[in-house]
Amino acid sequence: MGWLILTLSIVGLAVATLFLWQTLDRRLDGRACKQLIPAHSLEREYFSLSIVSDQPEPVQRFFKIAIRDGTLIQRVVEIDMRGELSLSTKERWNYRPMRARQTSAPPFGFVWSLS
Repeated sequence: MGWLILTLSIVGLAVATLFLWQTLDRRLDGRACKQLIPAHSLEREYFSLSIVSDQPEPVQRFFKIAIRDGTLIQRVVEIDMRGELSLSTKERWNYRPMRARQTSAPPFGFVWSLS
């Protein structure tokens, strides 16, 4: 009976520790995401071809097709994603379902949070 109580106590402590670790990790991710939004990113800037005028012609052509003149340039984006992820070897892929959120603010950095 004593071993059962000891085992359950250890398992309970491990679960509580993992829960607290996950909570702290999510809180730190949130803080890092907020730090990626610099004050100057709140200024509005609109796309014009003059922004890419010093780039090679294929790049200019791509942007001319991809982005309409006068489009608001987003400085910070959040992308929700889901799919499968494998952290295994080439011989054994072992895919697992995953959900993640990426907050990008180039050139300052990004936060990729796996849930």
